[in-house]
Amino acid sequence: MESQNNLQISWLEKIRSHHSNAKDKFIDSNDIIRRPYIQPINKLKVIAASCCFAAIEIGYAAQSIYEVPILSSAGLQRKYVPFLWCAMPILALIIQPYLAIKSDHCYCSWGRRRPFMLAFMIGMFIGLILLGYGQTLGILIDHHSHRNSTTIIFTIIGIWFMDYFADALQVPSNALVLDYSKDHPQTANNIATVISCIGAIIGYGICSLNWKNTFLANFFTTEVEAVFTVASITAFILFIISLCCCKEKVLYKPNQVHSKSQQKYIQLHPSMEDNSLNRSLYQPKSKITNQNYVVIIQANKSCNPPWNSIVSCYYSYLYGIIKLPYELVILCLVSIFGWIAHIGFLFFFSDYMGQFIFKGSNDEAFNSSSHIAYLDGVKMSSLALIGSNVVGIIYIIILERWLLKRIGSRISMILGFSTSCIAMVIIASVDNYHIVLCSCCAIDVATVSLHSIPYGLVGKYHQYYKGDSRWTTRGYGTDSCALNNCMYFGTLLISITLGFIIDNSTSMRSVILAAGISNLIAAIISIFIVEPELGSSGRTDQGSKFKNIDVC
Repeated sequence: MESQNNLQISWLEKIRSHHSNAKDKFIDSNDIIRRPYIQPINKLKVIAASCCFAAIEIGYAAQSIYEVPILSSAGLQRKYVPFLWCAMPILALIIQPYLAIKSDHCYCSWGRRRPFMLAFMIGMFIGLILLGYGQTLGILIDHHSHRNSTTIIFTIIGIWFMDYFADALQVPSNALVLDYSKDHPQTANNIATVISCIGAIIGYGICSLNWKNTFLANFFTTEVEAVFTVASITAFILFIISLCCCKEKVLYKPNQVHSKSQQKYIQLHPSMEDNSLNRSLYQPKSKITNQNYVVIIQANKSCNPPWNSIVSCYYSYLYGIIKLPYELVILCLVSIFGWIAHIGFLFFFSDYMGQFIFKGSNDEAFNSSSHIAYLDGVKMSSLALIGSNVVGIIYIIILERWLLKRIGSRISMILGFSTSCIAMVIIASVDNYHIVLCSCCAIDVATVSLHSIPYGLVGKYHQYYKGDSRWTTRGYGTDSCALNNCMYFGTLLISITLGFIIDNSTSMRSVILAAGISNLIAAIISIFIVEPELGSSGRTDQGSKFKNIDVC
């Protein structure tokens, strides 16, 4: 009996040794199934999806250059301009959570993102038209002069439409880019940032041209009309490219099959449930995906959100905001102060150039030398911002190819905000427009970091913390909305404070200095950014060290 046991033990040892040797030469099929499939990034699709960002930037460029000049020429004091920005952030913070959740769980045949993109783009176009033609509509209704309350009302409505819908459009657009590149979030966001910079260059180029000397002068009453009309047409073309070239995956409800081929596949495999069918759709060599299906079926009924009303959607989103993961809290704080600096500088830079660099005035008659000098300063600010965006494109390429790999996301954010802070201090300290133009070229270093790195980090957090309970219940659309809402918080803070700064200071230099200080604060907070690569050996373990933080 003992000899028989010894034979069995020696036989088992031979099998184990043979199995271990075989493992060195062959890969177990179970290991292949469990190994995650990393889908290569389709850069053409990402570029097409990013054309929507270029359309947004064209609208932003026209608005940022001409918003303050239009309102000041209509008779509104500059200290009241920032207060106009407080209405839309409040409305956006109320409405956008519901839209973000619906974007993650939309069952439209177009996909999850594009229906919202179309609706927001229509609102953005309405805002651009009202901004460009507000003065003309005001003169048609109130026949006294260009300085009337009707012009101010139309312009303010255009600003509100443009601010809300252009900002809201970024949420489904960011989510669409991440949908196409879930395994390469940072690369996709860098591509989107480059396309955004190209759109801004086009927009500022439109603003810098003297349209009175072109054939379009016969079709428009004022140069502002020509600028906003050309900007709207160009943005519309880019948006159509983004809408038509990006076919989305359709989100179907549980136990809902919409294809005869799928029904036949299930009949051949009657034991398959929704969960196994969903897994088969994502296998790289599955029968269904080889038939070019673009279908996502919910894994099970528990994945289908129970929010059947607006109230429940708000509750779910607000709960996600209150229980923000530590990593996302830091990104949100950095984004808030970054947006304060960006908005404060961008919307008053053209007015600052016209008044203090070119010594002009927007309060004089249209044909006066002082008013012409002011308009020259406004156009020169467009050229300065073109240079800023060109440097931004170069910087984002360096960021993608070298900087992020060498120094990481945290140091890149610190570098970007610090550089922009120094540039703003120089701009506020000198009167030489050559120095101002050169310093302005460094402003977009912080802007491209703000547009690219936080959204890329969110994609990495979802990828690295898959097993972390803090992230498994969160969607890309919801977290993109959380970052996008930082723009609203920043706009709300700057609308409350900037008017008092303008009213209690002797010049507009204080606005530029305040923007530089905000960039400095963003650089300091960036020190605490969490990079998931640093703990890649234990992805879920690292995430579990940080608790959810109550931000209320």
